[in-house]
Amino acid sequence: MTREEMLARLERGEDPLHLSIDKWYDLFCHLISINSISDYDPSLQDDANNCALCEVHKGCRGCPIARYMNGRHCLGTPFYDYQLAYSYRNLYEMRAAALAEIHFLLFTEYLRHHPFRRLLYRLERFARRFGFRNIKEFILAFFI
Repeated sequence: MTREEMLARLERGEDPLHLSIDKWYDLFCHLISINSISDYDPSLQDDANNCALCEVHKGCRGCPIARYMNGRHCLGTPFYDYQLAYSYRNLYEMRAAALAEIHFLLFTEYLRHHPFRRLLYRLERFARRFGFRNIKEFILAFFI
């Protein structure tokens, strides 16, 4: 999904999180379809310039990703793994990071509508009390 397509769909009132999921799905399909990094189309992933969530939630205010990660600019998400893989021009790692980002966004969508959101919020506060930035860090420290 290019920036123009994303903006048009936002104007029609589509959910920015759903658009982000679609964008990463399109990007993943593109990465699977190419055999060489030289065939990569950079217009599909143009950082915040092609992110529906960034377009709607300027400065990360109200962004579901910032809320669940307790941070700004998608810190701690697979987005940064993708950026690193792209900087090394590693197509395999780019595919893995794009797929991880899709899973992350789908989980965020699930949490946004989950009936136990209050419980999640309380767990988040509990994790922060012990010095963790978010639930993900807490779970990784104790259960993995």
